[in-house]
Amino acid sequence: MKKLSYLLGLLIAGSLIFSACNKDEEEEAPKDLTPTIAFETGGEDVTAVVGDTLKFSVVCASNSISGEKLDKFRIYMMIENVEYPTPIDETGIDETVYSAGFDYPLDYAFTGRLYAEITDVDGQTSNVSFNVTVEEATTPLEGEEDLEWVRAPSTNGTNLDMFGLKWTYNEKTVYAVIEPDSAQKFVQLDSLQWVSITTKEDLALAVEDADSIVDYRNVSAFADGTYNDVLATKFNDEYFILNIQEGIVVFDSIAGTTVTINGKYNK
Repeated sequence: MKKLSYLLGLLIAGSLIFSACNKDEEEEAPKDLTPTIAFETGGEDVTAVVGDTLKFSVVCASNSISGEKLDKFRIYMMIENVEYPTPIDETGIDETVYSAGFDYPLDYAFTGRLYAEITDVDGQTSNVSFNVTVEEATTPLEGEEDLEWVRAPSTNGTNLDMFGLKWTYNEKTVYAVIEPDSAQKFVQLDSLQWVSITTKEDLALAVEDADSIVDYRNVSAFADGTYNDVLATKFNDEYFILNIQEGIVVFDSIAGTTVTINGKYNK
């Protein structure tokens, strides 16, 4: 009986010790002593274009348990695992609360993540962030306009100079010959590009990527015809796209032959 009482006493003592240890472990659980930071405005994933300005504001506060004052605040952009910091005016940072608004210029195209980070005097740090995608700005073409070039007998073609082109002769009265005059570049594009090119940036890229042509001579100077040829020029650093659609030939036994080329252009 004494032996049984002794064993029960050991079990009860062990249980008390185990309970005490668990209580100590719970009391010694680590506490979050980091300062707080949040976006007051902005802070959501954003897609913008080059030239835009990213606007956001943050509010930071000391940890409610430690009460340690704030020490450092910074903003940085992570792009392909490279950190790009932004200089910050830290006036007023050495308090328990700090808030500020920021204008972040987007000067080039990139995909990254913007971070705002606060650190207190104990070196405890917190941050918030959001994704940023910046795309190249695009400018729509200005809209289709009518194109009409006319070459009367023994005269140069009219209305080509605005594109940096000239039409001074017809090849043996068979083809109209359109040539670059003061154009910096003269190219022929695929006919589908008249529809697919919708921005000035796409047009410039298409012209620069295409091979220059010496002249264009697909419009008949002998018979009427319909066409769907797409030409483009770079003239005075401006890009033009031309859709040649129709050729009209008028014969005059005395005056000679007049050829009219109709179509559309855009820029």
